[in-house]
Amino acid sequence: MEFEGLSRLEDIVGRLLSQYAELKVQNELLVAEVEEKKQELGRLHGKILEMHNDKDEIHHRVSSILTKLEEWELVKHEDGSAVEDSHPDAPVTQDAQKHLFNMGV
Repeated sequence: MEFEGLSRLEDIVGRLLSQYAELKVQNELLVAEVEEKKQELGRLHGKILEMHNDKDEIHHRVSSILTKLEEWELVKHEDGSAVEDSHPDAPVTQDAQKHLFNMGV
């Protein structure tokens, strides 16, 4: 009878050790997955920063083009070939330019 209790205890300890080993393997897999996700997050943050820098450069270049167009339009008006402001090809005003390129910044 004493050996029955000891056998049950051995079975319970065996199952606990087996479950512990499975949990340990699962934990190691999860730790590796978390590390991969951290690396992916770092890459994505870098990509977002790069895209913001690209957006800023594009904003600067388009603003420069619009400024040149406005200066050209002023020179054109000064030469006597004025164009009405309601003309569809009239340059974008600076206020409209600011609203156009300040998306979410």
